[in-house]
Amino acid sequence: MIISCNFKSFYKEFNFNDMQIAIEFYSIFSGAFSFCEFDAKYSIFEEINRTVLKKYYLISKQIDEQFNLSLDEKNLLDIIANREKREFSSLKKSKINHFRAKSTLNKLIAKDILKIELSRERPVVKTFKKQKVKKEFRGYKIENRLKFKNNFLKFYFTFIYKNEDIFNTKDNEVLLELIRDGFDKYISEIFEDLSQDLIRVGFDLKSAEVGSYWDKHVEIDLFAEGKNGNIIGECKWKNTKICKNILNSLKKKCKISNIEVWKYALFSKSGFSKELLKDKEILLIDLNSFKGLLK
Repeated sequence: MIISCNFKSFYKEFNFNDMQIAIEFYSIFSGAFSFCEFDAKYSIFEEINRTVLKKYYLISKQIDEQFNLSLDEKNLLDIIANREKREFSSLKKSKINHFRAKSTLNKLIAKDILKIELSRERPVVKTFKKQKVKKEFRGYKIENRLKFKNNFLKFYFTFIYKNEDIFNTKDNEVLLELIRDGFDKYISEIFEDLSQDLIRVGFDLKSAEVGSYWDKHVEIDLFAEGKNGNIIGECKWKNTKICKNILNSLKKKCKISNIEVWKYALFSKSGFSKELLKDKEILLIDLNSFKGLLK
């Protein structure tokens, strides 16, 4: 049996009362197996050690039995978790022929491990027949992105699979230190997904209308096609408040990519500067706001 991958169900099933702790545990244990029985009264790193690292061989065996992953599938999941999320680029990095790589990807999608997020980038259009495409765009491909649907597998392939050799030394502290170092970056990607869900629920939008945005020049965490216009946002899972420079950077990205904006939205784990709090035109969303996902 696999633990629920839905945040609302996960939050209520394990009776959390602290949103930060709930998001941390959801980012690791959603999609885990029922024998990964965690206790949120301990710190997230204590529980990773107790529930995952000390059960490594059992968990690896269970993943093999549950998902029947080939070596090609494992290698592609490793690439997507750690190096490259763009579809064509990740398949190329797998270093197997295109048809075999594409077949591997299709199997992972069929197993409900991965999903494709479609790009919102607009193709370069020549206005006149004889107009030349700029050199920087020649040979450039708009690429979709690949995303994990199962947070536990995402965690496993981000930190555990590539470090299998450490388990042979039985030195979990080395691996725990690696996890601590990359933890905020890892959580930030899940935080982006939850932020997108919050906007979708709050503005009654369809799933296809909310996601992220990327092109040759910029990456933006939130792009939502609202009924009144585009909602564009940045998400920060850091122990510092968001300041005005983040908003200015977001505005600059929109200008570079010619994105029309109705509302800017900032999502923060640790709150906002006084200067931002005075700006009534910006949507400022802290962790307390994520209770909106529980309704």
